[in-house]
Amino acid sequence: MVNFNSNLYSSMLRKRILAFLSIWILTACQQPTSSMPKAPLISNPPTHPPQESQPKDLSGVWPEEIPLRGKIAFVSDRDGQHKVYIMNADGSMQFRLTNLVVSEEHRPQWSPDGTRIAFASTVDNNIDIYLVNADGSNLIRLTEDIATDTNPIWSPDGKHLAFESFRDDNWEIYLVDADGSNLIRLTSHPAGDSNPAWSPDSNQITFVTGRDGNAAIYTVQTNGSNLTSITHDTAPHSDPLWSSDGQKILFRLWASSGRGNICVLTIALDHQQCYTSYLETGAPTWSPDGRKLAYRVIQGNEWQIEIVNMDDEGNSTLATEFAPKGDPVWSPDGNWLGYQADYQQNIELFAIRIDGSKETRLTTTPAFDGEPDWILD
Repeated sequence: MVNFNSNLYSSMLRKRILAFLSIWILTACQQPTSSMPKAPLISNPPTHPPQESQPKDLSGVWPEEIPLRGKIAFVSDRDGQHKVYIMNADGSMQFRLTNLVVSEEHRPQWSPDGTRIAFASTVDNNIDIYLVNADGSNLIRLTEDIATDTNPIWSPDGKHLAFESFRDDNWEIYLVDADGSNLIRLTSHPAGDSNPAWSPDSNQITFVTGRDGNAAIYTVQTNGSNLTSITHDTAPHSDPLWSSDGQKILFRLWASSGRGNICVLTIALDHQQCYTSYLETGAPTWSPDGRKLAYRVIQGNEWQIEIVNMDDEGNSTLATEFAPKGDPVWSPDGNWLGYQADYQQNIELFAIRIDGSKETRLTTTPAFDGEPDWILD
């Protein structure tokens, strides 16, 4: 059994980015040499009842005027293995969603309508993509290959998923319908393709590729046509993400000095603007309305969360009490950020208002709780 922890994906991605600074190499995963029998799936919801967990508001005053709304899917190893859990956004009603036999699960992603969750799981010594209903029912194995399939990303219309696969001894991007049909290989290049992200109309994918000798960003139609390079410098790029209006693409640009720049490309104008430069940054993300950016940065010796207001290009740093150890996610209303942080040598989930107030601890177990994905009820 592969000893797979919940930080595997981010570790794999970091290795790829560091490799881009010298030469594109992709050795993060090894493909198993033979097929293994499938472990049984438990398609009924777990029988144990949800456990109440009271959030701890570190400011001492609960913000009734801007409540925590929605649900958060996350990964926890509180039961001995990394499993997918769900809770209310205020930290209450935490319960384990999946009950795969002998598995390690990561990267939970809500479907756009909030009815299902996609995730990657190590079962039978192999990583594949799975889907499960939000109540724990109807667990299905979406991919079934001896190679690694990981990083599932829902299309905005909820009909398809994009994912990364190591099927041909290098990373490529595949698409599959949400019912498991119509599996297609979208990209094909020996240099490798990764980091897929959907356009808001579900018709295009942007991704990172090594085909130009560096980590460049391309776009492609979902039928494989109109393959286009949208970056023109030789520095490595990573983590592309479309804006909600489809007019801009957010990404990280790694300068020759090794500093991480958070940049935005306006597609129609072919104009790139970088907003910040730090020795190290996390992956940036858009606010739901597309007017702000959030990402992690190293300031001094500590990680912090920084927000850029796109209207006036002003930067603000959220002074979190505990150092973020994962990239932030926006609440659906854009008023909060969720993140995992180091709390007394343990990873827990927190939320903080974007004005820097009301930092709230959402999980309270002596275990890893991380990889949050937030959706409105």
